[in-house]
Amino acid sequence: MAQGYTQTLGVDYKETFAPIVKINIVRVLLSVAVNNRWLMCQMDVKNAFMHGNLEEEVYMKLPLSHPQGSDPNLVYRLHKSIYGLKQSPRAWHAQLSVVLEESSFKRSNADSSLFIHLGLTTKVMFLVRGDQKN
Repeated sequence: MAQGYTQTLGVDYKETFAPIVKINIVRVLLSVAVNNRWLMCQMDVKNAFMHGNLEEEVYMKLPLSHPQGSDPNLVYRLHKSIYGLKQSPRAWHAQLSVVLEESSFKRSNADSSLFIHLGLTTKVMFLVRGDQKN
């Protein structure tokens, strides 16, 4: 897990934002789904943040348990996001958005965390919640 103290407020701190579904969208969608008796499913991807590709260079100290962990000059360069890293929610959301859009989902104008797929006989609405719970 990253320690998360490498960013500077006012310089790169705001670049960690990941869209999170608005509660009003959740309420409206739940109301419409209940009134229309739509099937609703919920899932939690336990390792979601491990799938985000980092756009910027991020380095991390070696853990002390690593054979060379006591050398302060050695670091890991991360290519994938990890839990505790401030960029992880944004990287994961970006990766998931690409996959959904390639699968013919359209991003909603009302909420960037709502994706909609309209088929001939089906409607699929996908809400993304992208915060970290450690």
